[in-house]
Amino acid sequence: MAQQQQPAGDPLTFLLKVGRGEADKIAKKAKLDPRYFNQVCYGHRRASVDAAERLVEASKGSKAPMTLLGILQHEVKRRRGKVVVAVV
Repeated sequence: MAQQQQPAGDPLTFLLKVGRGEADKIAKKAKLDPRYFNQVCYGHRRASVDAAERLVEASKGSKAPMTLLGILQHEVKRRRGKVVVAVV
C-alpha cells in the first residue's frame, strides 16, 4: 500500500522538514504551546482559525512555510482518519 503525500504547507510536513527544535521555536513565535502544535501535527487536536493564522505568519521564512490551505487540508484528512507520515 502506497503512502499518501501530505499537501504542501501542512503542519506534519512542516514538522518533518524542519525538525522538532525549529518547530518548537515557530510554535513559541506563534504564541502556542509546542505540545499543542505537536498534537495538531499528528491529528490529535484541531487548530483554531486564530492558531492557524499565527502559525502561517510565524513559519514565513522557514524551510517549509505553512499555508492556511495546507492546514485546512490537513484538518480534513484528520477528520477522515487519513493523517499519515509523509515521505519527504
